[in-house]
Amino acid sequence: YAADWRCFSSWCEDAGLDPLPASPGTLTAYVVALAKARAVSTISRRISAIASAHHLAGHASPAAHPQFVQVWKGIRRKHGTAAEGARPITGPELRALVAVNDGDSPKAIRDRALILLGFHLAARRSELAAMQVEDLEDAAEGIRVTVQRSKTDQEGEGFAKGVMYQADPKVCPIRALDAWLEVSRITEGPIFRSISKGGTVKETPLDGRTVARVVQAAAKKAAAAGLLKSAEGYSGHSLRAGLATTAAASGAPERAIAAQGGWKSTATLRRYIRPATVFAENVGASLKI
Repeated sequence: YAADWRCFSSWCEDAGLDPLPASPGTLTAYVVALAKARAVSTISRRISAIASAHHLAGHASPAAHPQFVQVWKGIRRKHGTAAEGARPITGPELRALVAVNDGDSPKAIRDRALILLGFHLAARRSELAAMQVEDLEDAAEGIRVTVQRSKTDQEGEGFAKGVMYQADPKVCPIRALDAWLEVSRITEGPIFRSISKGGTVKETPLDGRTVARVVQAAAKKAAAAGLLKSAEGYSGHSLRAGLATTAAASGAPERAIAAQGGWKSTATLRRYIRPATVFAENVGASLKI
């Protein structure tokens, strides 16, 4: 939201308009300009950020004005509201991304742990970047990970997720995490940190954008090695989308998938799992034509 607000404020400054409070006409002009180059999902998020800023400042949101509502409805109708979404990393893709990081350098070990833990946690990239050693707790089945703050937990109350051992060591997130903590000698604070070109682990934690770049770089390596058809469409969100898709295809109940990913909305969750289940109990299997 902060970044979205800066974009809006900068646009208003260039146009000689007031960003706060913004008039319905100002917001309408901004959204019309965005519609020429931005996805509907991006514009929707920016509108939410602008509405939030007005609410926090005690102003009425221009997004609620009938003038703007009608224009926004027309833009959605013209450009469509279906979110393209990140390409999910499912089982075969996960193995490919791990395979290209199958080395003993600190970076390869870190990236392998980040990819596997991100997948099994159905984690947002911001959650991976913020994860601390203190958030981990050993259990017989694996580890408990306390997510201190997430998109759907803005009060920071935190909630726990379980990550289980996997029979195949190559895709076991706990073994990968243990290897990273051992080689990095990290015993407290941020788990995933920057690494110098010489292989030295720094104190600086990764940010969400770097998490995405790790995934994208692994996808490009896998595509170059012929392990993936293409690297297009993969991002940090692909790990989260991949767990939901893979779990649904494996028959996991919606409530279990929602709990692991922290999804509050069933409608949002089903955007991930529907492509994986379109042939499960499909009506076509019962047709007699």
